[in-house]
Amino acid sequence: MSIYSAIKSVLSVAIVSALIVPVAQAATVPANYAAGVVTAIDATAGTATVDGTTFAAKKTFLGELSMGTEVDVAYVTVGGAKQAISIELTGMDEAVDLVD
Repeated sequence: MSIYSAIKSVLSVAIVSALIVPVAQAATVPANYAAGVVTAIDATAGTATVDGTTFAAKKTFLGELSMGTEVDVAYVTVGGAKQAISIELTGMDEAVDLVD
């Protein structure tokens, strides 16, 4: 392998790495957290309201919730709307995934 080929290979790896790492980091969005009592469930709109804050959620999982249930919500804000990424019923070992 010539020096030119070796330098070309190293530069190619460095450039690809420089492009991939920021994209991977940008894809990681930190979640916010909320805890409270389910005060409303709207299966038609695909939302659950916890202590006055409304979260978009999978309609199929809204049936897992009931009014008055205490929950912990992990969510991200997308375009101003809060999207639940998980809801854990307080006192349960398994989280209910509510992402659409």
